[in-house]
Amino acid sequence: MRSPFSLIKREMKEYDMALSDPLDVASALVRERFEHAVAAFLGGSALSPQRTTSSDLDIVVIIDEEGAPYRETLRYDGWLCELFVHDATSFDDFTNREVAQRRSPLLQMCADGTILLSRDGIAENYQLLARDKLEDGPPPLSKAESDQLRYALTDLLDDFNDAIDRAEFLYIATQLFVKASELALSSNNQWTGTGKWMARRLAASDPLVLERLSSGYHDAIGTNQRVALRTIVTEILNAAGGPLAEGYHA
Repeated sequence: MRSPFSLIKREMKEYDMALSDPLDVASALVRERFEHAVAAFLGGSALSPQRTTSSDLDIVVIIDEEGAPYRETLRYDGWLCELFVHDATSFDDFTNREVAQRRSPLLQMCADGTILLSRDGIAENYQLLARDKLEDGPPPLSKAESDQLRYALTDLLDDFNDAIDRAEFLYIATQLFVKASELALSSNNQWTGTGKWMARRLAASDPLVLERLSSGYHDAIGTNQRVALRTIVTEILNAAGGPLAEGYHA
C-alpha cells in the first residue's frame, strides 16, 4: 500500500517541488534551530490527503527558555515552513484566547499533528491536553455574542436583498456566506474557523447546510439569483433566535 507521502511526491513532481520527506525536513529544522525545545509537532496538511502543491509545513515548537512566543516563516530544504514557537506560559495564554473565540489553530496542530520531538513525554502530554480541550468543544455563545451575530447577519441580509451595484453586491454576498456559516456553527456550540477551516468545520457539523450555503452563494454571484442564499440564511437566523434589528443594544 502506498504511503500518503508517496502520493504527495508524485503530485509534487508535476510542479517541480522539493521531494524531501516533510517529517525529515521538519525534524531536521527543529534539531538545528531549537536546542532547548521540549516538544515539537508537525501539524497542518503536510502528511494528509488534503495537502496541495502550495501547502507548507506548520511546526509547533515548545521551548524551555526565553524568547517565546513568536511566529516565523522561512524556507528550509525547499519547503516553506511556518514556525509557531511557545513556552508553557504563552501556550496556555494563546490557547485560552483562541478557545474564547471558538477556534484554536494551535490546539488543532498539536492534537492532530505528528510528534517530532518529546522530552520526558512532554509532547504526549500536550497532545492529550489539546485533544481533550477540542473534544470539550468551545464555550457557548453568550447572549451578547449571539445578539451581535444575529444583528450583523440581519443587516447584511437587508443589504443583500436591496443591493444594485455589482461590486457592492459581491462583497455583501461574500460576507453573508461567511457570517451565516459562523452563526450556524457557533449557535450549535461547534468550533469555527477562518478560510478553508470554516468550510471544513461546517462540513463536519452540518454538510447539508454547507451545501445549501455554497450553492446559494454560487447562484447569487454567478447569476444574481438571490432566493436560495436568502432562504438558507433566514433559516440559520431563525434557528439562532430570529432576525434582530429593532431593539438591539450593545
